[in-house]
Amino acid sequence: MKHVKVKQIPSFTAKAPKLRGAGEIDYVLWVDDNGSLYVQFRDNTHSGVFSGLLFSVSQYASKRNSDKSINQLNGYDVNAKCWVTHTGNNNGGFLKAVLRHLLP
Repeated sequence: MKHVKVKQIPSFTAKAPKLRGAGEIDYVLWVDDNGSLYVQFRDNTHSGVFSGLLFSVSQYASKRNSDKSINQLNGYDVNAKCWVTHTGNNNGGFLKAVLRHLLP
């Protein structure tokens, strides 16, 4: 995947309830030059670690209500300016929670 030029939407911050257990995921939105949205996790009020990667809303929106785990995510590393494949359950579960909160 190619490098993308993104900027954070400064007026938007939100909290999504976790899918399992207590707590919320704080998140922000980013947008690229094509108008595509990206989610970035900022804080977790309870247990569970996450990456600082940007995850494409359009790429993962269709998986937000799936019963299957998303164990392998492609995310954009803003600092390194490259795409990274991230494995593990936390990012996938947190992304589903955020997308369910963000989208109808």
